[in-house]
Amino acid sequence: MAAEIAISHRAVVALRSLERETSDLPPANIDLCQSYLTELEAIANEAHQLRCTLRTTQTCQIIERITLRMLWHVLYTPDPESAPTTAQMLDQLLQVGRQLCNDLPCDRAQELYLRRLPQLIPTLLKGDSDMQALIPPLLHLSQSLKIYVEGWRSLAPTPSLPA
Repeated sequence: MAAEIAISHRAVVALRSLERETSDLPPANIDLCQSYLTELEAIANEAHQLRCTLRTTQTCQIIERITLRMLWHVLYTPDPESAPTTAQMLDQLLQVGRQLCNDLPCDRAQELYLRRLPQLIPTLLKGDSDMQALIPPLLHLSQSLKIYVEGWRSLAPTPSLPA
């Protein structure tokens, strides 16, 4: 029981720090955000090894808030420089979030993704190659959000192979 409390506390502290760093997107210090995500992965692994069940709704709520903020940023302000990194961090957050929260709430994120992606893909396809390069990372997020988007994958530009 003491281990569960200590691990839960560490998870909440790391998540609050990550939430602070991601309050403005793209994050000013991506390396710091990455270190918080790595710390959260270590906490999740430790909880698993000690067979601790982290039963804190606060953890799940913070993860959901960060997820929605990052997803909103990627979908509504797609920037070729920051969006792939933000999408990768979001993917990592969702993976570790499932380890920390048995019932990670993703319904709002799924709704946001499904509402915006059909509008965004055609816009990105009309853009230059940098904008089109955002499509694969966006479609990859569907796996972490547990959304089936195979029909849209055919729209993604395929990288040209060297001759």
